[in-house]
Amino acid sequence: MDARVRTLRDRAQQAVDRGKYAKALEAYRELEEIDPGEGDWPRRAAECHRRLGDRDGAVAALLRGADRYARAGFIVKAVALCKRVLALAPDHPDALHALAEYSAARGIPYAPRQAAAEPPAERPRTLPPGGALEDVDLARVVPDAAPVRPVAEDDSGIYVIPLDDADLIEVAAADDAARAAARDALPRTPLFSDLSPDLLSALVDRCELVELDARDVVFRQGDVADALYVVADGAVAVFAEGPPRVQLDALGEGAFFGEIGLLTRTPRRATVECTEDRTALLRIGVDAIGDLIDREPRVLRVLLRFVRDRLIDALVKTSPLFAPFAGPQRAELAARFRFVEIERGAVLVEQGARADGLYVLLAGRAEVVRDGGDGPHRLATLEAGDLCGEMSLLAREPAVATVRATTKCFALAMPAEAFREVIMTHPQVLAFVGDLADQRRRANAAIAGGSGDYAEGRVELV
Repeated sequence: MDARVRTLRDRAQQAVDRGKYAKALEAYRELEEIDPGEGDWPRRAAECHRRLGDRDGAVAALLRGADRYARAGFIVKAVALCKRVLALAPDHPDALHALAEYSAARGIPYAPRQAAAEPPAERPRTLPPGGALEDVDLARVVPDAAPVRPVAEDDSGIYVIPLDDADLIEVAAADDAARAAARDALPRTPLFSDLSPDLLSALVDRCELVELDARDVVFRQGDVADALYVVADGAVAVFAEGPPRVQLDALGEGAFFGEIGLLTRTPRRATVECTEDRTALLRIGVDAIGDLIDREPRVLRVLLRFVRDRLIDALVKTSPLFAPFAGPQRAELAARFRFVEIERGAVLVEQGARADGLYVLLAGRAEVVRDGGDGPHRLATLEAGDLCGEMSLLAREPAVATVRATTKCFALAMPAEAFREVIMTHPQVLAFVGDLADQRRRANAAIAGGSGDYAEGRVELV
């Protein structure tokens, strides 16, 4: 940081600490002049205007900050400032359309839809009001969905939902150079960057800005999951209530959390608290997502791909098997997983047969049942975050129990061939697998002998 910028920043902060907001504004105006690419200075100036009761000054500063953040690619921060403008001036037209204009200014070509000659016929909503994606028959509404197992077999009740085989953004034709320039100009923001300008503007209009202070609770473990959150400013911490209470993660600006609420209405599995004063969050409710999907059905694939990639991040963080994957390798790993929809009663893993893949449950429940000769015995119930198939794949032995869906489920699935290829082509993983396979063989033997509990890996979902 330039010495002059540092001096002015400190001078402004000292003035704020003393309640001298007009003095602080003088320093922030200078900072905007000498550091014109930084959106933080007009954002801080807006707070000084607000403290002085100058609504118009605050609105103007917020719009300047949003413009600078958006031009630098910080879409989440720009959205948050636009929402603050609307909180001060609900009918302000510039804030409502700013992000679409920023996208055009960055050279991302977009062909707006032509108005229909007559209103289109009303059609059923993909996502019912107040519902989650678990209420949607994805195999029916997503094009090219297909059974996961060969056609020659009986219908398995498990369907692959394709996510990566189509352009998911409504854009006009553009040459490779233009696309490359747009990618370079726009640092990737998950979910937001996959939306066209008009859809992004529509989503912004439905976002809710939530501003909280340190130790304020965003949601508690056990609350119904009904929204996705993005950290625009500040930070939050994720806790498992226990006992004992344990911090699972710390999330800063740009981080997403709560995405499991888009899949299912099941209770939250963790508590999220703010760790800094004036933390700003964008809350995106499931109804807003449902409206967006109805407006442009392909948004559904964007959303599912986003959820898949987020869960891969969680898998890498929590599974020793995949911990060595980072950067480009993580993207490669994500591409190996398929998003699958599983009907109630479908068998994921069958006792006596080798697992056909690794499954990570995202929503729904499954039972683990073993037939020991004297009838079936339930060993465990699997829920969101639990893995199955891992033991059979690592030990290269038949599964010791059957895993059957007791409700409709969503899962990530890595086929057995892809699993073996990942293991064999990554030395850092192969070195770990030998010991883990031995552990799994011992666990399988204990379960088969009736002296062990069924326990594979799990991923913590928020």
